[in-house]
Amino acid sequence: METEREGRDEGGRRTRLARNLGRSAVTIVGIAAILGTMALSGCRSSLELNRGAIEISVRSGPNWDHRHPLFLGLAMYTQPQIAIWAEDANGTYLGTLFVTKKSATQGWLPSVGENVQAGDIRRPEALPAWSHRRGVVYSDGLFMPTSARPVVDAVTAATPKGDFSLAIEPAGESGTIRLFAEFNQSLDFNDAYPEGAKRGEAGYSGGKFGSGQPSLVYEADLDSGTDGVDFVLVGHGSADGSDGTIDPDLSGITGAKRIVDRVTARVVR
Repeated sequence: METEREGRDEGGRRTRLARNLGRSAVTIVGIAAILGTMALSGCRSSLELNRGAIEISVRSGPNWDHRHPLFLGLAMYTQPQIAIWAEDANGTYLGTLFVTKKSATQGWLPSVGENVQAGDIRRPEALPAWSHRRGVVYSDGLFMPTSARPVVDAVTAATPKGDFSLAIEPAGESGTIRLFAEFNQSLDFNDAYPEGAKRGEAGYSGGKFGSGQPSLVYEADLDSGTDGVDFVLVGHGSADGSDGTIDPDLSGITGAKRIVDRVTARVVR
């Protein structure tokens, strides 16, 4: 596990990511640039990829855009926070492939009625499975990145407005790579995760300005001999962000299951 005090910055971690993925015969190419273009253009077509490349595609669901009432009948719509990362077949974290910029840089803005400065907002419940598996502990004891120690731009971009794809390129024959995708909407409350839940109570998800329904985590195992696979919903993250467990009990989840319609990974032939 890394800590800020150990002085190992995200740039160094990025180097180790490339090295580790190299051992699994995978390196990352142009993710930030690709996603930036896709998000801004709203393009839904496949990327132009070399043979053997791995493409991960996310198809948005009906609840991708979440409505937040403001005042006088006005409302704003936001898209989910997202993290996509890779592990080896033994469950060892290899590195982050993509994370939305707010989560990567502590770029949170106060919600209506939230009396706090933007730079003081911490959202440990946003992407807890990813942040804990990444294993970087910050000075306040939390695992989500800070503005002072953000995740590097090479793996971050604004939340896509809809469907998007990213790519990684094999360096040669690879074994099995375990891919994860985590999604979460803020203020997505329901009966099981109510706005009024207090810290320590069942269903507490960060309070009045927290997540509501917790993050959902999807998983897929891919190897070079497989044409393509669908990610499977395997559980939800910690509702209050206190740990990195993935809980398979989805009985309290309602609309969050419709944030994403489908996530796939394929090897380009």
